[in-house]
Amino acid sequence: VLHSGEGPIHAVKWRTSLIAWANNAGVKVYDTANDQRITFIERPTGTPRPELLLPHLVWQ
Repeated sequence: VLHSGEGPIHAVKWRTSLIAWANNAGVKVYDTANDQRITFIERPTGTPRPELLLPHLVWQ
């Protein structure tokens, strides 16, 4: 378990050692090679609930 307590996971993308996931709070990125969280992008206030507008994650 990487994280819990913020509702269901709505999207997940994995690239090399990085995992990004979107939940009710926003998007988190975790580095499995270094075993640490990289960043958290908070879901903007006033946006529709993730169940109504599913998030899409893309690596570039």
